Amino acid sequence: STATAAPRQPLQVGLHSPSAPDAGMGAVSVFESAIGRKTDVISVYQSWGNAWGRNVRNDLLSRATSRGRKIMITWEPWVQGGGGVQNRYNLASIARGDHDAYMRSFARGLRAWGKPVYLRPMHEMNGDWYPWGAYTKGTGNNPALYKQAWQRMYRVFQQERARNVRFVWSPVAHDWTNLKRYYPGRNFVHIMALDGYNFGPGDAATGRRSFQQVFLKSYQRLEKLGPQPIWLAEVASAPDGGYKAVFARQMIRAIRAGYYPRLRAVIWFNGVGEFTKLDFRLHTDLGASAALRSELAAYFR
Repeated sequence: STATAAPRQPLQVGLHSPSAPDAGMGAVSVFESAIGRKTDVISVYQSWGNAWGRNVRNDLLSRATSRGRKIMITWEPWVQGGGGVQNRYNLASIARGDHDAYMRSFARGLRAWGKPVYLRPMHEMNGDWYPWGAYTKGTGNNPALYKQAWQRMYRVFQQERARNVRFVWSPVAHDWTNLKRYYPGRNFVHIMALDGYNFGPGDAATGRRSFQQVFLKSYQRLEKLGPQPIWLAEVASAPDGGYKAVFARQMIRAIRAGYYPRLRAVIWFNGVGEFTKLDFRLHTDLGASAALRSELAAYFR
């Protein structure tokens, strides 16, 4: 028998496509055609240190949230392209208030825009590749400083009455991470999320991984931390000789089978990896597009 007996949970489907919404929403339409349904969440990235990312962009927000979509902004304290060690943006600098004026202006901008915004600051903090990463060598960072920086940021937004902003706390899915060390507390987080990928056999650290191998243990740890809804803020597979289709199928079937009862959104990273250069895009892989389309059709039937 199949696992269709589990009650269907509400599930939003989203994507990050690097050209959208900056260059219009054409890439979103391509993705929607590939999966056969409208997307619910558009994921964008804004960096504190690059001119294009510093300020609230009402034009992009409005474009992204057309047709009733939600927007998630991954908010990154760094100069994109400047490497993992940028001590102007390390956790101590945020925790002691060096960036308060900037954070206040961003909070005011989002409050003025007025619609709901899902803000995902300092994601993948349990890694060593970003200036806010707890293990990035040469930064002085640690998990305690991360929590202080997060809580300070959250309080700034509360002080500015930016109540339309929902904070998304988003570690990377790692079997070895004690996520509790980074959890800012249930009073400081609206959504818990995970990032995870199958990088394929070319990744020396992990090799090929199924959807369950990537996410299940970390998801179960999140469930124990707090009561919030859970999202997959970045999920994708490398082409991996056709395995991208297998991975997409595994994802929906595992959700349908009841392994992830608090999961409320899956956001496909529909781009080429910044560090890995792997092509995670769905629409460039007809097998993966067809697999996700048929699984979603069955899920939402």
